[in-house]
Amino acid sequence: MVVGMSAFGLPIGVAFGMSIGNLGMLGIGLPIGMAIGIGVGSSLDNKAKLAGRQLAFEVKS
Repeated sequence: MVVGMSAFGLPIGVAFGMSIGNLGMLGIGLPIGMAIGIGVGSSLDNKAKLAGRQLAFEVKS
């Protein structure tokens, strides 16, 4: 999620802000980057689970 926000979200926000001439819109890219990061992370988690590389945690109550 953090990589998505910083690698994708900020550049998208800067590009959007510069295109309309208002850098106050920089924050628009952060939720977009967060969504991209969550999607990529979920995909990688599922891939690791299918490959059997996910840690097994026990819930003790």
